[in-house]
Amino acid sequence: MLTIQQNLDDLGRTFIQYRDLFSKGRQEASRKMAHNFGVFAARRMKEIAPAKGEIRSKNLDRLKAHGGLLISDRAKQLVYLKYGVVQQVGSKRLIITGSGKRGLSRRQSQEVAAGMGVQQLLVRQELNLRESHSRFLASAMFFRGVRFGGASWSVGHGGVKLAQARESRQSEKHSFTFDWNPGVSKASGQAATGLLKPAAQKRIGAALYDTRLDMLKYIRLKHAQAAQAAARSIR
Repeated sequence: MLTIQQNLDDLGRTFIQYRDLFSKGRQEASRKMAHNFGVFAARRMKEIAPAKGEIRSKNLDRLKAHGGLLISDRAKQLVYLKYGVVQQVGSKRLIITGSGKRGLSRRQSQEVAAGMGVQQLLVRQELNLRESHSRFLASAMFFRGVRFGGASWSVGHGGVKLAQARESRQSEKHSFTFDWNPGVSKASGQAATGLLKPAAQKRIGAALYDTRLDMLKYIRLKHAQAAQAAARSIR
C-alpha cells in the first residue's frame, strides 16, 4: 500500500505537468488542485463514518431497552438557550419559559403541548449532535471555496472552524497549506488527532491518489487536443 509521502511525491510530479498545461494559469492550477483534494478527502473520510441515521437508531434502541444516554454539556447549552430553560426557585425542577420576548414561539408551544419536556428536548438535541458528529472528519476535510489572498476554512456543526487552508507563495510557485490544530479551535485539535489514526491516514493517501488521477485525466485531454490541433494544421 502506498504511503501518504509516496502519494505526495507522485502528486507533485504530476502537478508540474498539470500546472504547465492548465488553461487558466499556474496560480489557478494550484487553487484547483487544493480544492479537489478537499473534495476527494471529504468523500474518502465518509467511508469510515457510520451510515446516515445509524448512530441515532442505535441510541434510540438503547433507550427503548431502558438503557441510558449521557447528555453532553453542549446539548444542554443549546436546549437551555433555545427554549429558555430555567430552574424553578426552591427546587431542582426545570421549566421551559421560551427564549423570545413573548416567551415560547408557536412551534415551541406546539412541541410542549405535544408532551415534549426538557428531558425529551435534551435527548433529541444530543442525538442530533451525535448524528452530525458522525461525519466529523469528512467535514474537517471539506473547504468551501478555496481562494487566494487569505484563509479558507472547513466548518463543522454550529459554524465552528475545523481547519484552515492558506495560500503559500515562493517566487512564482503557488501552493496551499492545510492546517488542523488546537490553535484554530478545540474541534480542530480533535480533528488533527482523528486524522492521525491509521484508517484516516489511509483515506488521506487515497484522496491524494484521487487528486492525481483527476489531474492525469486533464493532462491526457490537453495532449489529445494538442494532437488534434497539430493534425488539422498539416491538412
